[in-house]
Amino acid sequence: MGTTYIPVYDIISSKDWYVNKLGAGLNLDEDKAILNLADQSIFLVRLHQGQTSNFNDFNGEERFSLSLK
Repeated sequence: MGTTYIPVYDIISSKDWYVNKLGAGLNLDEDKAILNLADQSIFLVRLHQGQTSNFNDFNGEERFSLSLK
């Protein structure tokens, strides 16, 4: 996998969570944060209010594109 994009509403609080909880490295600008974690680049990309990365499956059930434990 090359790059993972994770949509977020608040770049600052989101990057703080990844840095503080997971120890990710960080590069930051006004509309995205690039985290370096386990030799992967993870982009936290700011999105519009009300927009999500969820999708509806074949049966019409809403699904998450990513789940963290």
